[in-house]
Amino acid sequence: MTEVLLFIEEYQTWIYLALVVAILVYLRVTWRWYRSRRATIFSLEREHATAHLTRAATLLGLALVLLVGTFAATTFLGPAV
Repeated sequence: MTEVLLFIEEYQTWIYLALVVAILVYLRVTWRWYRSRRATIFSLEREHATAHLTRAATLLGLALVLLVGTFAATTFLGPAV
């Protein structure tokens, strides 16, 4: 566990950068599929767009959780090691 915390502390800048880029990408993808879902006429297209929207929103949420987890690990758990 200490090795993981030391790794996160050492590379926290790069981890934050990668997660912020992922969040920005998934925000764009989520917005694109949201607009596509609203613009569809047929239910089959809407189901397809909804599936993509759900996937993008899930990955966006995962990236946000990882960002908060990294912040918590470096701020609260890191100094204890």
